[in-house]
Amino acid sequence: MGRRTAEEARVSRPLRFEVSSVIAAPADRVWQRVSTMAGVNAELRPIVRMTYPPEVDALRPEDVAPGVRVFRSWILLCGVLPVDYDDLTLLRVTPGRAFTSRRRWGASAAGSTSACSRTSRAVAA
Repeated sequence: MGRRTAEEARVSRPLRFEVSSVIAAPADRVWQRVSTMAGVNAELRPIVRMTYPPEVDALRPEDVAPGVRVFRSWILLCGVLPVDYDDLTLLRVTPGRAFTSRRRWGASAAGSTSACSRTSRAVAA
């Protein structure tokens, strides 16, 4: 096996994507939405939807052990076609502020009482 060509090296680099928004709402109100699976899916739609067990409707720190899988979620293209799955594992939940998952994406919500910022990051290997 020889060295990789420049084209092979370029193609194999991870793809990174980040979107940030400023939301004119109090951070605690935004957190009430983004920390629920319905809120996660509202953000992902219409491109994809994540499945989740009905008993896990929100990402509460008291229900999540850092680094331990919460559940397996199927990623559904257009909400119907399974294209991947994610073993949802949270590394950190800071109530009212942020959560970080282990795999390909992380999200946070933070800010003042008048507005907050929302950032989603994705990395595809």
